[in-house]
Amino acid sequence: MPTSLKIHELVIQCIPEAIVALVAIPIVYWLFERRGIVPPRQEQITRKSDGMTVILAEIEKASRETEEIKAADRIRATDLLIVVDVQGDFIFGSLKAHDASKIIAPLNAYIKIAEAKGMVIVFTRDWHPSDHWSFKENGGPWATHCVEGTRGAQLTEDLYVPPGSVIIDFGVDPGLPGYSPLENRAFEAILESPSLETVYIAGIALEYCVQSTCIGVRDKGKRVVALESLIATASENVDDAERVWEKLLNIGVEREKRHAALPSFRV
Repeated sequence: MPTSLKIHELVIQCIPEAIVALVAIPIVYWLFERRGIVPPRQEQITRKSDGMTVILAEIEKASRETEEIKAADRIRATDLLIVVDVQGDFIFGSLKAHDASKIIAPLNAYIKIAEAKGMVIVFTRDWHPSDHWSFKENGGPWATHCVEGTRGAQLTEDLYVPPGSVIIDFGVDPGLPGYSPLENRAFEAILESPSLETVYIAGIALEYCVQSTCIGVRDKGKRVVALESLIATASENVDDAERVWEKLLNIGVEREKRHAALPSFRV
């Protein structure tokens, strides 16, 4: 058989594979690019055909999940760590909690342990509009605090926040109480995961958002472990704190007094 004929047959045989490669390689690269596996290109892939445009559009559509679905889908372990409102205004700002800064270092150590165990970690933030009902200037009981986008509303820069952590904002509706992350549907979606069993809770402040979070999670039927050494109180009055602990214990919340370096995570 002439050499030219063999080459012709080889080309004919390779055409299907070449077509698949031309279609698949840009798609795979695009997916890797979206997930940060490869650096972004300076120019987007030239979409030379309507067919390719349709394929890419369908992939993009499928990847546009709601925040609630994405958060719930990330639950893979049976345990969850919630870090409540470790924000500037509750540490050094307008609603400074009692000795709140002292929990940061041990809390960071605990977060790193949770991260190493592959747990999902959720950070919550008070995230109020300026016209929130709770502000004194709007007739509420509290000084203006955690106004969305301000420094005081941000998680403190000293807090360790692992990549991929979930951040849940609440108190975003001017008329809602603003004490519990269960106001956010994304948080409810996380708690509804059937694989989730135990929820560990730390943060600021025991009498308010920590208490409300514990109660809300417990109402969802989950085991709740409140990490006392990693929870700041709003007041230095020990009796006030004990009354809150008694209330939480009565609904089945566990009070974990062990030091943060020795967490009681179940293996």
